[in-house]
Amino acid sequence: NFSFIDAVNFIIDNSSVEISDLLRSTTKPKDVWDWEKFLGRYIRNASSYSDNYVYDSQILKFFPKIYHTSFLEDNISIETMEKFGLCFYPRNQQIVIPIYNEHMELVGLQSRNLIPEKINRGLKYQPTKLLNGDEYKFPTSTVLYGLGQNRENIIKTKTARLFEGAKSVLQMEDILDCNNTVAMFGMNMSKYKRQ
Repeated sequence: NFSFIDAVNFIIDNSSVEISDLLRSTTKPKDVWDWEKFLGRYIRNASSYSDNYVYDSQILKFFPKIYHTSFLEDNISIETMEKFGLCFYPRNQQIVIPIYNEHMELVGLQSRNLIPEKINRGLKYQPTKLLNGDEYKFPTSTVLYGLGQNRENIIKTKTARLFEGAKSVLQMEDILDCNNTVAMFGMNMSKYKRQ
């Protein structure tokens, strides 16, 4: 009943080797499996992990600033959608939610599908994928939604309110005087996110 990341964390937590003590080699034998590349996204102490996944924010110009009524009906104002950079992908009938790191660098795009058939297949949210095949995946294990936009409020209040999904952070923007919320993209809090 454990997820893959739970298994990786168990191995790291129960080994006698500290990750900071590992030496990285720049040369690799050709016949050796590149475990570091495969498992690197799960190393919780990698301080610059999110920097490796920064996308050019110019991609957002591709999507029109259309605000879907379903978000308005869920008490997310147009001002909030503008602040967080929400837009729309008409061809795929998706609300596009830009994902930023704490430095306000674009690290991914999450799409909220509006087509019932996709939602019924369990694809309510998924990384945004363009016609040319470009997919804007992001590491959900290391990103807190809203941290870039709400960082100053978190520092000011010395408190961060945690939610499961990004939509809650958007809703809190119009409820709280000082929005200090972030979302975890699920119910699992990794040590990386906590730090």
